[in-house]
This record gives sequence, structure tokens and C-alpha cells, in this order.
Amino acid sequence: MAQPSSILFTRIVAFVGVYLMLLLLVLASRPSPHDNPSLRKLLSEIASKPIGGGDGTPVTDP
Repeated sequence: MAQPSSILFTRIVAFVGVYLMLLLLVLASRPSPHDNPSLRKLLSEIASKPIGGGDGTPVTDP
């Protein structure tokens, strides 16, 4: 039979794990206060530009 202290330890670890998972779920579902639409638009424009020269050719290392 398992010791009562190990059962208590297991219950505490399980409770903390469930609490942390719920906290992570709540934080992931909320929008970020740092989410700036104008910054998002600027970054998406930068990310959509091709890497390299203006004519679409890749930049080569000399």
C-alpha cells in the first residue's frame, strides 16, 4: 500500500498542474494588450516583401 505522504504529494502535483494548465488556457485566449493593429499591418507589409534586391534577385555574399 502506498504511503499517505506520497498520495498527498501526488495530489498536490496534480492540482498544481491542472491550475497551471487552466491559467495558460486563460492567458492564451485573451488578446494581448500589446497587440497593435498598425504595427501588425507594418510588419505584415515588411514580411511580404521579397528578400533581396528590388528586382527580385536574391542578394549574394561577395
